[in-house]
Amino acid sequence: MSEIQGKFNASQRRACRVLDQPRSSQRFEGKPKDEDERLTKRILQFVCERPRWGYRRICQILRRDGETINMKRMYRLWKASGLTVPRNRRRKRATGVGANACDARVAAFDHDVWTWDFVQSSTVDGRTIRFLNIVDEYTRQCLAIKVGRSITSEDAIDTLAELFAIHGVPKRLNCDSGPELISTAIERRLDTIGVEILYIEPGSPWQNGVCESFNG
Repeated sequence: MSEIQGKFNASQRRACRVLDQPRSSQRFEGKPKDEDERLTKRILQFVCERPRWGYRRICQILRRDGETINMKRMYRLWKASGLTVPRNRRRKRATGVGANACDARVAAFDHDVWTWDFVQSSTVDGRTIRFLNIVDEYTRQCLAIKVGRSITSEDAIDTLAELFAIHGVPKRLNCDSGPELISTAIERRLDTIGVEILYIEPGSPWQNGVCESFNG
């Protein structure tokens, strides 16, 4: 072992002599500074308290607290600690199935299945106007037309609540998977009162034919 080490040292000396480089540069082992350890502890403390904060924001907070640290050093400490900002998970949209089409699950009596959909148009001044149409699939009766420049999920819930008070609660509600109709608030409210939501397949308006016919 000592013979191998001796040959290694000799070759190292020869290489350093050729390159005109001090041998100490080949034997130097960097050690983390106490200041880096202290800053890393503070960074980890911020990460525990605010896991959505990135290194840029934490760097600004440290500077505000009187720490002397530039962005390059902050990034080095951040990566050395293996830190990352967790990605937001996108909410999975309800995709719907063809088995929920109005001709596949036909309404059998009054207020068995309601269907609803949004229609958008514009007034003479060019401003957008929206309509929320709610129709009973069995009788083809229009139960409500909610009109507004914008209609939120809360507006839709309020409209349904009024209809429930007048006609009672339907068993099923047929609709497409548009962003307004897959609202968590709407799904939670309907699930609470036991209304099943029948989402049709995306890009298949004929599966919600009763309401589409009324819209036309």
